[in-house]
Amino acid sequence: MGIKLFRRQDQSPPGAAAGAGWKERVKGVVQGTAFRFEPPVPALDRLDRPVVLEALPAAPFPEQTLQSRMRRLFAGKRAERHSHQQRLHWRFYDTVDAVLSLVSPEPYQPAEGLGLGWSRGTPPRPSPGITHPYQLKSAFELLAELPESFAAERAYLDDLLSSVLIAYKKEVSRRTVGSLTFFREAQEYFFSGYRIEKSILKTMDLDAKVAACQQVYDSYHHGINYYIYALLSREPFDSQNNIFMFFCNALYFRARIEWNGQLLDRAATKKLPNRTWVLFFALRDRTVPKQFQADDDYARQFRTLLRAFPETTPSKPAPHHKPVARTGKHDRVHSSGHIGLRKAPPEAADQA
Repeated sequence: MGIKLFRRQDQSPPGAAAGAGWKERVKGVVQGTAFRFEPPVPALDRLDRPVVLEALPAAPFPEQTLQSRMRRLFAGKRAERHSHQQRLHWRFYDTVDAVLSLVSPEPYQPAEGLGLGWSRGTPPRPSPGITHPYQLKSAFELLAELPESFAAERAYLDDLLSSVLIAYKKEVSRRTVGSLTFFREAQEYFFSGYRIEKSILKTMDLDAKVAACQQVYDSYHHGINYYIYALLSREPFDSQNNIFMFFCNALYFRARIEWNGQLLDRAATKKLPNRTWVLFFALRDRTVPKQFQADDDYARQFRTLLRAFPETTPSKPAPHHKPVARTGKHDRVHSSGHIGLRKAPPEAADQA
C-alpha cells in the first residue's frame, strides 16, 4: 500500500466541489497482493481457551554453569563474539523461558528456571497460555538444530514440546466429535497440495499459476508442521505410508517459490533445510528405518531425497564474491519439479 498524505481542504483543484471525484493523493508504489509465506493458523484448529500444562516435564532441567551465567551477564551486545556452542546454550535457555512463561500452570518467573535468583519485589511474569502450536515455531526449529552434544537440552525441550502438543490435542478433542490426529491432518494436507501441484503444469495463465502455488504452499506449510507435531507427540504411524517422501517434496516445493509467487525450476539452496535437520525427523519416524532396511528401492530413493538438501545451512557469501552455483548431478530435478517422489498412494489417487 502507498502512504496516504495529509490533504488540506485547500488542496482541491480549482472549481472542484468538495468530494466531487477528488481522490486522496497516494505517495509510493502501490503493490498488488503479495505472496503469503506465513499462512495463518487454520481457523478450526485455533482454541478459544488457551492451553496450560498440568505439570512440567519430567526430564531433568540442565542447569547453567556459573561460568555461563557470568558470560551471559557481561556479554551485552557483544554476544556474537562468543562461540556458537555458547550462543546456542543461551538460545536454549531463552526458548525454554519463553515456552514455560506461556504454558506453566502457575505464573512463571524466568529466573526460577535458570537459577539466577531475583528480587522478591519483582512480580512473576503472567502465563497467558497458547491457542495453537504455531506460536512456538522458534522452539520447534531449535529442537532439530541442537547437536548431539546438547543431549540433555534436547531431551528436556523434546519432553516440554511433547507435553504441550498432547495438552493441545486434548483441548481440541473436547470440542470435536473425533479425536485430533496430527498424522491424519498432515496426510490430508500433503495429498491436497500434491493434487494441486500436479495441475500447475497444465495451467498457462500466470495469475492462475500464482494462485495455485499459494494453495499448494499453504497446504504444504500446514502438512510439514502437523507431520512434525505427529512425530514429537509420538503418534503411531501406518507402517506402509510414504508420508516422509511427501514431507521432503513439500520442503523442496516451498524452496522453489520466488518472492513474487512464481515457481522456479529448482529450489533455492538458501531456502532448504540442511540434511541434519531432515535426518532428525526421518529418524523420529519409525517407519522410515524399517522400510529403509527392508526395501532396497526405498533405500535408494531415500538417499536421493537426502542429497537434494545441502550438507550445511548456506551462510552469506563473502563481500565482492558471487555465491557458487550448485551444479552437482544430484541438483538436477525432473521436468515436473519433483525430487524423486514416488507414485501417490491409493488414498491420494482415490481422492484426486
